[in-house]
Amino acid sequence: MIYLRRFHRALKTGCLNFLASGRNYVSYARFDNTDKIVIAINSGEDDFEVDIPVWKGEVPKNCDMQMIFAANRQGYSLLPVRYTVSNGYLHIKLPGLSGVVLEYEKK
Repeated sequence: MIYLRRFHRALKTGCLNFLASGRNYVSYARFDNTDKIVIAINSGEDDFEVDIPVWKGEVPKNCDMQMIFAANRQGYSLLPVRYTVSNGYLHIKLPGLSGVVLEYEKK
């Protein structure tokens, strides 16, 4: 995570906005003028599917986001995975005891 903070200014000094939460689940955004980061965490044992209102973190309503970090029981991954934001919502499945960090990149 130190690596991510070094290269994403919004994680250090950006605005913070909670996007959605529930039992064993939280998602929030850190953002500034150039960086838009969304973090989602599932602290429960069961897999969880959710539609995250990323528009609350100043992410465009129809765009792509890229997962830049994922962690679960087995370890972590830095392999990029693309997700589509539709009408301001990002649909994602979070395995039990996992978390992801996604970023929006302007094209």
